[in-house]
Amino acid sequence: MAGQTSFGRRQVSVAPPRPAVLARPAPRPAPAADDLSPAAEAFRAQLAAGKGDGAADFADWRRSQRLSTLASWALGLALLAPGLITFAVDLPLPITLALEVLGLVGNWWLRRERQRRLKAITTWDPADAR
Repeated sequence: MAGQTSFGRRQVSVAPPRPAVLARPAPRPAPAADDLSPAAEAFRAQLAAGKGDGAADFADWRRSQRLSTLASWALGLALLAPGLITFAVDLPLPITLALEVLGLVGNWWLRRERQRRLKAITTWDPADAR
């Protein structure tokens, strides 16, 4: 039926078969400890020596920031729709406008707080936390 015409339609063409998908090459094995340079060995020893300290200190620091995080989340949720809140409660126009202005100021503060938190996380140093 590949070359037949039926009822004024175009000829049906058969697509050539797709080539078989080749398997991915096997990943390279990790270099053995003997293959590393002395500088890499020193770095490995340095990482192994301080492995447990940094994670616990960072977790403690993040726990100490929990109140600020919760406050910014709550403010973010409250600022999603101040106009909807005033419509649902049926507040007068001056209060609605004041709430919108507070929402704009709150959004500005929230954006600044998020940037500050991201900067604090990326520049965190265990020596500063002590």
